[in-house]
This record gives sequence, structure tokens and C-alpha cells, in this order.
Amino acid sequence: MKLYFKHIAFTVILFGIATILYMLIFGFSLAYNGNVMAISLHNEGPHITWYTNDTLQIDFIQQVEKNQHIVKRMKLHSNELKEVNCYYPLDSTHFSVPIQNLMIEDSLSFNTHNKIFAVSDMEGNFNTLRKLLTNNNVIDSNLNWTFGAGHLVLLGDFVDRGSFVTQTLWFIYKLEVQAREKGGYVHYILGNHELKNLYGDYYAASQKYLQTAGILGRQQFELYNNQSFLGRWLESKNVLVKINDNLFVHGGLHPDIVKYNFSLDAINTIVKNSYRVFPYQSTEPDSVKLVKSNQTGVCWYRGYFDSDFKEESLDLILNKFEVNHIIVGHTIQEEVNRLFNGKLFAIDVLHPQDQYSYFPSRNSQALLIDKMKYYRVDHSGKNPLLFK
Repeated sequence: MKLYFKHIAFTVILFGIATILYMLIFGFSLAYNGNVMAISLHNEGPHITWYTNDTLQIDFIQQVEKNQHIVKRMKLHSNELKEVNCYYPLDSTHFSVPIQNLMIEDSLSFNTHNKIFAVSDMEGNFNTLRKLLTNNNVIDSNLNWTFGAGHLVLLGDFVDRGSFVTQTLWFIYKLEVQAREKGGYVHYILGNHELKNLYGDYYAASQKYLQTAGILGRQQFELYNNQSFLGRWLESKNVLVKINDNLFVHGGLHPDIVKYNFSLDAINTIVKNSYRVFPYQSTEPDSVKLVKSNQTGVCWYRGYFDSDFKEESLDLILNKFEVNHIIVGHTIQEEVNRLFNGKLFAIDVLHPQDQYSYFPSRNSQALLIDKMKYYRVDHSGKNPLLFK
């Protein structure tokens, strides 16, 4: 009997070692110690809507007893609302957000000698984004912009799945305002999950936001409809941007794009004009379907990672739009990845979720472009890897 148990114990130990090695080799990690405050609705907000053409309604949810919440609501003329505070429950901190009612639309093309910092697919993980930007000197410890005239590119899918979408969006809004004042830029390029929220598909959202909408007396799709302040702000964003010889787009440009006489502006306009429409219009021309469908569209395409995708196809796209590199998110990589001899950078990695600890540790990563050199950086901000 003792021998039997020894065999079982030995097998369990071997299995455990093998599992850990597998996780280390293939980048998997085990989430544990989940923080229950991630689903807390206390001080959830602000949720700002246009009550009339010139009046804003500002809502916060407050918990008064267990499973009992009230809505703290006020109405202000749009010119009177100068600042709001946003609360992050995992460390009980607040940050202030300056409000500007003018939604300034970003340009599609820039030339700069300043640094470019690109991160993708943060999916409502506010603290993970905060740590990544702080340790890489994009912001300071008070969440203020310190990147000067640099360009921060947020390459889509900063909503859904995570528990802190509200905080993440207001954080991005804050940085956008501050960057502009310092001569810098925040380019929030929309991904397929931003589009889902704009046209009312909330299947991938945290259950927390279904509860949020219910307490506010709304349907979930109304959180980002065209009466929502953040919804209108998201509508002002683009789906691509060209900086120097780099084209940033969430999913990618399908190779068939070279068959059509599309400029980057035309592609952006087609998608932007359909933000509130499901991407399944079967009667549209093939050229329109190509750039906006949920298979080949610029916010959805994954073909660069198919085994049969050819570098020659990428060359045709690069030549058409006069760039040397395309930077994409959307398709998860083990780490920020350089492909096709540096013509493609894939920067969607499996970021840690705010409320969990991980074994082995899971790290966020981003792409830094400085003086035409490309670096993989991580949440520590130390030892950036130069791609050669």
C-alpha cells in the first residue's frame, strides 16, 4: 500500500513539474487570489449623458448597503462641467478628468521626430495600463502626461472583458486632453470591441456593466449610445493612423485592398460612417465589405498570421500606402512580435487582469519607436529589447 501511494505521489509531482514547464515554455499562467472589489459598483462612474442639447446629466452609482445601490445624479449646463473624478476600487484611489465638450477629430497622417509608444488590447484593465505607462515614462505617478510631444497609440480593444472599462476610458480621455496641451498626441484607434459597443453588441462585456446599466435605468447598449458623452467621444475616433512610415491599424488591411482605389482617408471614412451599424450588410459592394466586414475589415482581419500568408502580399499593401511597417493588435502573441523582416509588428499580448495575481507572473508589453528604432518594452520599463 505504501508503495502504491509513493507511486501516486511521484506521478503527481512529475505532472506538476511538467505543467509548470509547459506554462513557462508556452507563456501560460495561472490566475489566483481574485479581488472581489473588481465587481464592486460603489462609486461606479461617472456616466455622463446629454440630457438636452446643452445640459449634461452626470450619474454615479453608490452602494448604501450590501446589494443595495442608489444613483447620485446631477445636471449641469455643458459649459459648467469642468472636471469629474473617477474612482478605482482596487486601491481606493481617484483621478480627476478635465472635461472638454468639443470632440476634436484626429488627423490620419503625422510626421514626427518624437517617440511613439504603442499598446493594444488592454480590455478594461486600468491598473495594468497605468503601470505600463508610468514605468515607461509616458505618465507620472499622478497619472499626468510626461511624454512631451510624443505620440501614444492605443491600438484598439480597450473595452470589454475587463472590470474597469469606465476607468480605462476616462483615463484615456484625460491623457488625450493633457497630451494636446503639451504638444503631444494620444491616438485612440478603434478595434472591433469598440465597434461592438457602438453598435450595441455587449456580449463580451463584463457582467458588471449589465448591472450598471440596470441600476442607471438603462439598457446596456445605452452606455455608449449617441446620447452618451463617452459614446460620442468614441465616435470621433479613427480606425487607422499613419505616423512617419508606420501604419497603425487594429486588425490589418486585407491584401485585396490593392485592387481598389482606396486612400487611407477613404477606408477610415467608410468604417467611421458605419460605427452604429452591424457589419453584416450583404447588399453592399464588395469593396465596402472588404474594409468593414467582421472577417476582412480593418478592425477584424487576422490573415497576416495564417500559415499561407505571403510576404509579397504585405509588400503590395506597404507600397500602395507608402509605408514600410504595419503595426497591428487583435491577434494575441506570446510577446510583442516582429514578422516578415520587420515589415509587420504584432503587439497584442495577453495582459494581466487587474484583479488577479499570476503564477508564473504575466507581464504587459508594448512597442516603443525611438529614432527609427523599434523596441519591445514591458511593464517594468527596464531593459527594452531592440529589434534588429
